[in-house]
Formats: sequence, structure tokens, C-alpha cells
Amino acid sequence: MNIIEKLYYGEINPNSREYCSNTLNEIENLESVLREKLEHKDINILLAYFDAHNTYQQEIAYHNFENGFRLAYKFVFEGLK
Repeated sequence: MNIIEKLYYGEINPNSREYCSNTLNEIENLESVLREKLEHKDINILLAYFDAHNTYQQEIAYHNFENGFRLAYKFVFEGLK
């Protein structure tokens, strides 16, 4: 079975990714500590920061994917010459 067939039949899932559970646990613990130490208005500012930061990271991830796809296309195109 070639790579295109594997992708089509779901044997390759490019969107699946395992996250480092230790890092996620550390983030959750630090967030709990911050919530305990901050006042309500400061927590809202912190959450707004997290939202903005996450949005920025998603934009970077999309552009990296797009650039990688374009680079792969160029490699294929060069290989067909």
C-alpha cells in the first residue's frame, strides 16, 4: 500500500499528535497556583493573555504547515523535471 492509500484509508493521520502529559500537568499546576495568588480582575487579564497567546500559536502553526506544504510541493515539482 502506498502513502496516498495509507492517507486515504486513515492509516496515516497527520493531525494526530501526542502531547507531553508532564508539560500539560505542569501548566495546570502553575495555573492553579496563579489563580490562588491573583485577584479576580488579574485572573481575567491572565486568561485574556492566554487566549491571545494561544491564538498566536495557532496562527504560527498554520503558517508553518502552509510553508511546509509549499516546500514539499516544490520538491515534488523538481523531482518531476
